[in-house]
Amino acid sequence: ASIEASSLILKCMQQILFSDKVEEPHSQILPAISRIKENPDIDISIKDLAALCGISESHFRRLFVSEMGMSPLKYKNKLRLNRSCDYLINHMLPVSRVAEIMNFDTVYSFSKFFKNEMGISPLKYVKSKHSI
Repeated sequence: ASIEASSLILKCMQQILFSDKVEEPHSQILPAISRIKENPDIDISIKDLAALCGISESHFRRLFVSEMGMSPLKYKNKLRLNRSCDYLINHMLPVSRVAEIMNFDTVYSFSKFFKNEMGISPLKYVKSKHSI
């Protein structure tokens, strides 16, 4: 169990440490990337992100995937997960508070999101971190 816990912690820490270490993206999408980084917990449509960059939605999607290697939603979810891991481990906030801060409708929806991304519930993740 200790090896599994270490593996999970390493996975989360790698995401936290390397989440911003992407090659310099195309200048046209920088406003959208900045908006997502500042507020990964806030819903913003592709239409609004494209408008922020002054380009069409289809061109925005193509540029974003080309430059970032993932869709805008996946990028936002990655940042949301990284921030959630930070709140759970480094700030030692309860799962319910992290769900609230990250703008999830319920603790259940946050837990489901976390488990889908990490393969383990937030509570088990926290317990595994503290057992090392």
